[in-house]
Amino acid sequence: MSVALRIPTPTFSNQRGAPSMTRRQASFAISFVVLAVYWTLCFALTHLPLSSLPGVKRSLIPYQDKVAHLVLYGGLALLLAWVVSMVWRWNLFARVAVFVSIATYGMLDEWLQSFVPSRTMDVADWVADLAGLSLGLLCFELLGRLAVGVQFNRRTSRAARPVWVASGEKQREFGG
Repeated sequence: MSVALRIPTPTFSNQRGAPSMTRRQASFAISFVVLAVYWTLCFALTHLPLSSLPGVKRSLIPYQDKVAHLVLYGGLALLLAWVVSMVWRWNLFARVAVFVSIATYGMLDEWLQSFVPSRTMDVADWVADLAGLSLGLLCFELLGRLAVGVQFNRRTSRAARPVWVASGEKQREFGG
């Protein structure tokens, strides 16, 4: 007779001691809430009339609105990539899906601003959105490579060699 060992997964418990959610589920829930709050704030900030935002009319920073678009959409891309990578495998399809969805949202956002008093639709703002989107995805890629400890193989343009820092094992090449 064979006996199968069941290894329990780490869980958080509710007040009665019953498992309520795994760490992965909790991590996804937190990241999704952070994304939803951030995206809602971005939408609200870009659709408020300028007269309701104090200190926005005149600034010492040239192209202040373009910098704001760059930062807002960079953060949005970083957060959306984080959430998508928890659900899907982070491959070319996922990257394109994130890029297209945020680029489309940016275009829709600019069009909707034309209906807000003291706001206008500006193609240069959408270009700043795309630049921020690209920078956000680039930051996500770089942070992901640092997090898993993978070196970047310039020859094949993909992660090829794990870095075995803690163990003294010899490095093995994968797919290279």
